[in-house]
Amino acid sequence: MKETAPKPCIEPCWPVALAILAVVFLLIVRPGRIRVFPAWSPYVLGAVVLAPMAGVAMAAAKARWLRLERTITLLFFLKLEKITAATVEILDRFRHPGFSAFQGSAIRPDDAGAREKLAV
Repeated sequence: MKETAPKPCIEPCWPVALAILAVVFLLIVRPGRIRVFPAWSPYVLGAVVLAPMAGVAMAAAKARWLRLERTITLLFFLKLEKITAATVEILDRFRHPGFSAFQGSAIRPDDAGAREKLAV
């Protein structure tokens, strides 16, 4: 019986998107006298960060959008000097092998006897 690889689970990104929108809103409504960057910068930065997240959620070609989201996130932390170029290189080479809690042979959905054994 041919076993298929587990499909990677993509986490919901709406909490992160909501936090980004809240930060962008706060940057927009704060007084102009404490602004460091131009007035349009929060809009651009918010769009740059949110576009790949929306692409992952809505597009059929998720792999391309996941790579773009990963690249933007790594560049963001690299620019803030929270990680080094060596860390980015390590993260680029790392591929999670995936895991499964069930280590036996695959169970078909129509095999009631095998599914019953799992519950015991």
